[in-house]
Amino acid sequence: MPRFSVVIPNYNRAGLLGEAIESVLAQTYRDYELIVCDDGSTDETPEVLARYPGVRVVRSDRRGPGGARNAALAVARGRYIACLDSDDRWAPRTLEWVATALDAHPGRVAVFLTASPIEDDEGSEEGAP
Repeated sequence: MPRFSVVIPNYNRAGLLGEAIESVLAQTYRDYELIVCDDGSTDETPEVLARYPGVRVVRSDRRGPGGARNAALAVARGRYIACLDSDDRWAPRTLEWVATALDAHPGRVAVFLTASPIEDDEGSEEGAP
């Protein structure tokens, strides 16, 4: 069982989905599974997903972001769930930071991260996810 199930709901964001997936695949912490729920996309999403054979794909029929997320959660095997929107990206150490926080507080069951820029104007990484 993986420690984390990373869940990405997607609808018609083929142009951004690859970046979201790549940001998960670039994580320094590797104990995770990645699940993308395609919520009935009519764009090139299937072609994007075909480039990532290690990603588990779930399909739903226009249930909205929450419904798509829930469809992915139904097949998730991880101890913890980590959600990422298909138009967002993670810094390479995001899951490492979360795992460290969970390890430091064994009685906790959740970690909440807020969004912040991960690149400055020159494209350099800064700050937490």
